[in-house]
Amino acid sequence: MKNRYSQLDLLNRRLSRKNGSTSLLDVIKTVFAKNDYISIGLYIPYYDYLRGEVLLQDIMELTTEEVSNLSVEGLIKLLYVQYLKQVMKGDIPLEKIGKRLVKMVNDVYATELEDLQPVDSNTLVLKPRKTGHTTKQWKYIEITMKEQYLFRGEIMLKDISEEYGIDFDFSIEDVIVALYCDFIKEIKKGHTVDTINNILASFSSYDVNLI
Repeated sequence: MKNRYSQLDLLNRRLSRKNGSTSLLDVIKTVFAKNDYISIGLYIPYYDYLRGEVLLQDIMELTTEEVSNLSVEGLIKLLYVQYLKQVMKGDIPLEKIGKRLVKMVNDVYATELEDLQPVDSNTLVLKPRKTGHTTKQWKYIEITMKEQYLFRGEIMLKDISEEYGIDFDFSIEDVIVALYCDFIKEIKKGHTVDTINNILASFSSYDVNLI
């Protein structure tokens, strides 16, 4: 069975197309030429979600700048897209990225969640266990982003898995959640003026509705 690197399984779906070229290079060219948007469902640790809201409220209180679309969902998308761009630059070895991702995802989920469950044809989500052993509350959210970004994340996981033998038992959706939680983990230690300025600059540079 082929690995699924996102619950929408974009890579395998494109590779298995019967018509046209199915080489990986042609697949990449095709998907990046599109601006299709998809919705994905995520479970976020509830306190981390609230902590993100408080951070954004702090920023709004402390800044005189006008920033639109300031939301936790927008912040989650920004963190993921900025992370992808760092990967694209190639400054960090893929093996190091893979090991770091495994640690971040494990830190978030541990044994808290079961397999992803389908919500509809475009959305699958992690379902909290019903064993009574969970220690976290989870908030379900949906975010919409360009399909190319989810696909690029799948490519990243496939490259790492094939080149370095790191067996991922999670999806790119889990990575998106882990990146946000890792960011909030640092915020809990205390944020600085630089942190606020970086967030403001990110929201100013990107229209999160167009990501």
